[in-house]
This record gives sequence, structure tokens and C-alpha cells, in this order.
Amino acid sequence: RVEDTAGVPPLGGDVVVKKVHFIRHGQGHHNVAQKEWREAGRSGEPYTVDTDPNGKYMDALLTSYGEEQAESLQERTKFLDPEVLVVSPLRRATQTGVIAFADHVRRGLKVSAMELCHEVAGKHTCDRRKCRSDLAQEFPEVDYSLVVDEDDPFWGDGLTRETDESLALRGADFMRWIRDRPERSIAVATHSQFLFTLFNTVLCVDKEQDR
Repeated sequence: RVEDTAGVPPLGGDVVVKKVHFIRHGQGHHNVAQKEWREAGRSGEPYTVDTDPNGKYMDALLTSYGEEQAESLQERTKFLDPEVLVVSPLRRATQTGVIAFADHVRRGLKVSAMELCHEVAGKHTCDRRKCRSDLAQEFPEVDYSLVVDEDDPFWGDGLTRETDESLALRGADFMRWIRDRPERSIAVATHSQFLFTLFNTVLCVDKEQDR
């Protein structure tokens, strides 16, 4: 872990050295729904196929507070100079990245959606992304060429949650993809469970508070 404004570490011979800024998305409508659901003492979740049959929370957007959280990051991102912004194709993460780096995007920062940093998937409608063509229309500043499937490939039967092992393997694939990219300074906007799994099963993290 290094400070936001620290430069990219020097190359170390055959070792690939990069600086990656990880961002978790702001508050989404599904987060509010879950809080209210639990406060009401209900079992289960408000965004499964039986409790959300019409897909109200499908690919949930940020709340106004979530947008404010993303905007507040601009005080930190103004000191950063990433060469690319990678976003999960789920809308709340895409929104967070685009808002947090709004000035950079206006100046031409490339924004690429990448399926590998999708939140843990399956069962929860909030974690089922919209189709690729709709997302490309909604976020014209984002490049979706790396998103191969029109529909969410991780949704499955809608009844089964992705396993921890699957998420960890996906995280490892994502970091290999990051390693092999030409950029040395990268920003990533993604999700809490993806990041938790990444920092506890894929990356070597020295300090407990960084996990």
C-alpha cells in the first residue's frame, strides 16, 4: 500500500510494478432496501427472484447520497493521474468511477468496462447487470468492447450464488489481466465483496487494516 500521491514505483528487473487505485462504489438503492428490510425483521433479502420478481433492483443505480459519495472522491482523485479507469459493468460501480474521475474523463481518460471485476454474482437481482447494448447507450463515455456477452454471463439460473472459490479465481484472472496491460497507473471502480475476496485470497497484503 502506498499513498495516493506517491509516484509509480520504479521497475524492478523482471518484476512487473504498477500502482492500482481501488474504489468501492457508493451507496446503491439495493443497499438502502437491504437496510430497511433487515430493520423490519424480515428474513432473506429484498432482491432475490422471489422477493424482486419484477427486477426492481436489477443492476441497481446509486442513490443521491451514493452520487455525493462519489463526488467527494474528486478531492482525492484530482491529485491522481491514472492512464486508464477500469470499471465493473454493473451500473453503480460504473457511475462511481465516472463521477469520481469526472475531470479526468472530460480530459480524455479512457474508461473500460471489465466483466472480471463484476460483484459476486447470481441469485441477487442487484448483481445482475443490464444487457451490454443498453449499458453502452447509458454510458457513452465507457468502452464496452471488453464485455463480450450481451447478457450477464454470471447470472446462471438466478437461484445460485457464485461460490467464494469462483470469485477468488475470477479475482486472480483480473489481476493477471491488470499485470499484462501496458499501463502502470490504473484506477479500478468495483465492489465490496469482490475487493474483500481479492485482498484476502489473491493479493499479498501486509497490514491487517488493509484487508
